[in-house]
Amino acid sequence: MVGGGAGSIVVRTDNVVSIDLQAGSTATGAILSEGLGTRNVNVAGALNGVYNASAGSGTDSFSLASTGSIGGALLGSG
Repeated sequence: MVGGGAGSIVVRTDNVVSIDLQAGSTATGAILSEGLGTRNVNVAGALNGVYNASAGSGTDSFSLASTGSIGGALLGSG
């Protein structure tokens, strides 16, 4: 986790990571993703920030549910 209001989650690994922001939940700040690993991201709640994987080169599997909201997404080169 990231403090100081800078972000919600930082992922720095080459392993597979799943992030599930469930309906009714809220994350404030960015989700930052780096590395080669596959990211499975499901946003059904509110992400008051962006999903930023621009520094990563892994595969990004991103789903935005009808109940979800997000400030934006920057996908990596994977």
